[in-house]
Amino acid sequence: MIGTLGGFDGHGNMVVLYTVERMVFDRYYCDLPIGLVIVRGEEVVVCGELDPTAPELPSNMILVTRDEMNEARKAERNSSFLRTTMRRLMNFLECVSDD
Repeated sequence: MIGTLGGFDGHGNMVVLYTVERMVFDRYYCDLPIGLVIVRGEEVVVCGELDPTAPELPSNMILVTRDEMNEARKAERNSSFLRTTMRRLMNFLECVSDD
């Protein structure tokens, strides 16, 4: 989540304004607008200020739409499944040929 801190209390609860959820996959990223978010203090891991003069992202990152992000993630899952299946098949064939 990236946004503007609107306020907080002694328990660490925060109100975050103009919030976006940044999805990152490989060298692609997508910002999904959320708006106002209230975060319970027990859920907060880190809260910090971004340097406004520093580049927000590395130069190799490519902004894509949510649909393109979902397509890339789906393609990676399919390719991972195919690699795993091929590895299992090759291991099976090695076991059969050893007998």
